[in-house]
Amino acid sequence: MKDYLQRSGRKGGDGKKLVGALSAPKLLLYAPLLSWYVEQGAVIKAVYCTIDYQTTKVFTWFVEQVTEARHTGDVDKSKALLAEVFKLLGKKAVMEKLLKRWSAKRA
Repeated sequence: MKDYLQRSGRKGGDGKKLVGALSAPKLLLYAPLLSWYVEQGAVIKAVYCTIDYQTTKVFTWFVEQVTEARHTGDVDKSKALLAEVFKLLGKKAVMEKLLKRWSAKRA
């Protein structure tokens, strides 16, 4: 890098800059990332909303049912159609959740 700076005639910076300039109104950030930004010198002008939650596994019964049906279809080829149906149900549930998040962000 030093050779490049000499060849191009540029001067090296002080090395204390964040990568890029972060200026975003109403930005949703994960708490550890926000803490890191503040440690690096970011200035938070306003907090509009916080989301408090406790992490838990949701719909475990559904995940177990889809997994069991797919496993049954792999073991018993006569139940392959059932396994395929449950595979599609599982994918549909995930896609609906992702689409809801995506449309909420766009609104």
